[in-house]
Amino acid sequence: MRRLAFYTAFILLLTSCEHLVINASEATQHVGKYATVKGKVASVKSLNLGRRNEIHLINLTRPHPNQDFTIAINGRYINRFGPVTNYEGKEIQATGKIYLYKGKPQMKLKAANKLRIIK
Repeated sequence: MRRLAFYTAFILLLTSCEHLVINASEATQHVGKYATVKGKVASVKSLNLGRRNEIHLINLTRPHPNQDFTIAINGRYINRFGPVTNYEGKEIQATGKIYLYKGKPQMKLKAANKLRIIK
């Protein structure tokens, strides 16, 4: 009976939590939270840092270095997403945990189902 009560309480807690959906310009206010961030892709960039270390960056709202939010995809996962240039100029949303990197909010993605084109 205790186990049933625990699971019931746990399920109620999960279902009562609202999923956070925010604009890219609001991401700094939600660092450390799991959210869906949406915005228009202003620029994309792929960096080869040597030894097969690539990082692909999708900047929302404004181009780097003035972007409101960055989506970072490690090179080993990029084939799951396709070319990052496909996202340029599109309205997208990404779901994950928001971090700060050099004072700018960002999200690291590994799974393609966490990023989608809205329009």
